Amino acid sequence: MRYALLLVVVSAGCAAQYSQVAATHFSSTYACPSERISSLERKDLHTYSNTGALALTVFPDDHPPPTPPAPADVRRDPERLKLWVQQNTPQISGDHVVTATGCGHDATYICDDPTTDTPYTSCLELAP
Repeated sequence: MRYALLLVVVSAGCAAQYSQVAATHFSSTYACPSERISSLERKDLHTYSNTGALALTVFPDDHPPPTPPAPADVRRDPERLKLWVQQNTPQISGDHVVTATGCGHDATYICDDPTTDTPYTSCLELAP
């Protein structure tokens, strides 16, 4: 999966403006004037991650991603199967999903909050 990364410096004490950060990135990527961009934080979508696949996916609230099937040798061993399920059941990651449209393009971004270690909001554009 191809990712584009945009880092915008925001004070850690300020509320993150996910839609605004994504719109700034969208404008830069697609040469689209800001007044022609519509961006919206999607409260109905969540990012999920799992430690087994080290993947990040976006799903609607009412259809979380399934746990991938365990290999046959893992399924035959109850202790290994229990560990497999713990490591591979997708968990909500807490990131914010933003969609942006304009100038004939659509994009989906995953944005995170500023922290003490990284005092900025960052957004990753998901590949189509």
